[in-house]
Amino acid sequence: MPRLEDLTTFNPFIIWDAHVHIGRFQDIYFDPIQIALDLISLGVQRWVVSSTTLCEGIGSFNESLGEFDAMESVALGCAIPFLWVVPEMVGKLENYIEPRFRGLKVHARAHRWSPNGVALQSVARIAAERNIPLKLHTGGQLRCDAGAYYKLCRNNVNTKFILAHGRPVDQALVILKECPNVFVDTAFMPMDDVAMLVRYDMSDRIFFGSDYPLDQLFYPDESLKTRYRNSLKELQNVVPNTIFKNNLSRCLFE
Repeated sequence: MPRLEDLTTFNPFIIWDAHVHIGRFQDIYFDPIQIALDLISLGVQRWVVSSTTLCEGIGSFNESLGEFDAMESVALGCAIPFLWVVPEMVGKLENYIEPRFRGLKVHARAHRWSPNGVALQSVARIAAERNIPLKLHTGGQLRCDAGAYYKLCRNNVNTKFILAHGRPVDQALVILKECPNVFVDTAFMPMDDVAMLVRYDMSDRIFFGSDYPLDQLFYPDESLKTRYRNSLKELQNVVPNTIFKNNLSRCLFE
């Protein structure tokens, strides 16, 4: 754990991060207290966080709650928890949505969700009823490419959707153009893709997302904090600074 004197703030502009993880993932455990301290040291003011521990299924729910508690002991209101919804929760999802959860997340690459199935429709409906967004992982398989969610987003106009990663970007752009209830985060998104969204006047629908600390899996020999700083510097040249707070705040709290 870093010393307080090591928490040198890097804050070139207001930073709200829409895509952060804690918990177990593959063979790594991302400690929630350490992740909170890392983000604070980087100058991040608020962050949306979900527990990858729930990838293992509904039996890990209580453990994930403990992780959120641990993060909050350091974050002091800066962390915004999203509930990672697994298929086993469908039919009793209301029992798992505590007041602390400001959004839901579905990862159809990690779990077998049909993009137009009854189960996912029910999750979208509950999100609308509670006025909380539903984050959808995009990319990696046809069933979770952005375009697979076109009907879901179009048919649930009262649900706010976040297309995490916005992959493929051309498919995400089609949905953004036609569905004003849809947003996208920049986690692992190439700068050329971000620039395309800005060029098509989608600046008010973009969130900064880092996927912190999952970079560790793909760049094990690089400093996570250095990558984070460099990503922010690149984005500064592409998008207006205000998106780092205003868009996410509008999605979460309006």
